[in-house]
Order: sequence, then structure tokens, then C-alpha cells
Amino acid sequence: MPDNLPVRAILRASFARCRHHPGITILSFWPVLTTTLVFMMAFHVRIWWAVATMAAIVTLETYLWVAAWHRFIILDEYPTPCFSRREWRYFRTSFLIGAAILMAMVGLSVLVKIIGDVFDQPLLALATAPAVGLATFWLLTPLILTLPAHAIGLAPGTARTAAILQGQRWRFMALLSAVPAANLMLTGLCAILPPPFGTVADIVAILSHPVEVGVLSLSYMWLRTGDIPARP
Repeated sequence: MPDNLPVRAILRASFARCRHHPGITILSFWPVLTTTLVFMMAFHVRIWWAVATMAAIVTLETYLWVAAWHRFIILDEYPTPCFSRREWRYFRTSFLIGAAILMAMVGLSVLVKIIGDVFDQPLLALATAPAVGLATFWLLTPLILTLPAHAIGLAPGTARTAAILQGQRWRFMALLSAVPAANLMLTGLCAILPPPFGTVADIVAILSHPVEVGVLSLSYMWLRTGDIPARP
């Protein structure tokens, strides 16, 4: 067992899982993708009741399918969405993470305004944003790590996940940020190119979602057992 979380091996394994099972990957996420496209169309034409309905459906579908994908990665169980106690735990934990991020954003906006406007320190206000974001991410990592556990029917507390993260938290944070950071760079690059490239960046970001979920699943497996599955 390596001493440190094997970042490259986990990224390669997650990509390989999607590459070797393209049919399962597409079948697992096409309902979410389809509903998301309808949501975007409704938002574009400003049909607000449809926007609210599609947003609720997208949220529920995403939680159910992502939980099923965790089970596919960890247990090699064909991804079939269902709603039971384990999905409820997954949904509840995801809601808590989202609420914590929202509270941090609200607190950050107030703090930046106070520092920038009241104390007239714009540079300090600018530096506060990444510091608060990093601190929030660091504090939430034990809770994030419970998500794949909930998806397979386990219920570890944050004290347990914090213990298995000991000495690995920064590498875990870097690993979780790798795919979103690559998508962000691609989006920034496509923003200065003609419009079709922006659409390509959006499609890549959507298609990379199974990879992100797989990275979290495989990280949990390695932190828990010291190994990642050899199966493609």
C-alpha cells in the first residue's frame, strides 16, 4: 500500500471505468442530461413554472443516479436508481454540504464587503475569497467522503471519515479538484474561441460528471481498504 493517496492511479481508473463501459455510462446519465437540456430550454424562453419543475426533477434524478454510479464503481452493481434509506442518507448529506457552501458564500460576501468598503482594503478583500473557499472545502471533506459510503448502505460519521483522511486530506482535496479544474480551464479557453467551442466545453463538462463521481468512489475505497479495484 502506498503511503499517499495515488492521485494519478485513481484518475486513470475512473476514466477507464467510463471508457470500458460507455453503454452503461450513457444509459446511467442520459436521463439527467436530457432533463437538464429541457431545463435549459425552459430557462431560455422564461417559462418559469417549467424551470422550477425541471430543476426539482434534475436534482432528484442526479442524486439517485449518482448514488447508483457509486455502487457501480464500488460494488460492481449495475447502476439502477431507487429510493431507500441509503438514498435518503445520500440526499440529506448532499443537502447539508450544499447548505454549508451557501452559508459560506453568504458569509464571504458580507466579509468581503466589510473589508473592501468599510476598511477600504480591496486587496485584502480579494485575498479573503480563496482563503474562505479553501477553509470551507477543508472542513467539508470528511462530510463529502461519507457520500459514497451512504450510497452503498453504510453510515460512517464524520469523525470516522476524518480519521481515515488523516495525512491525506490535502491530496484528497487536490484529487477532487482535478477534473473540475480541467473543465474550468477548458471553458476559459473556449470562451475566447467561436461559439461552437463553448458548446463543446459544456458537453465535456457534463460528460465528465461520471468521472468525478468515480474519483470520489475510488478515493473512498483506497482510504478505507488501501487498494483500488483492478477491474476495468
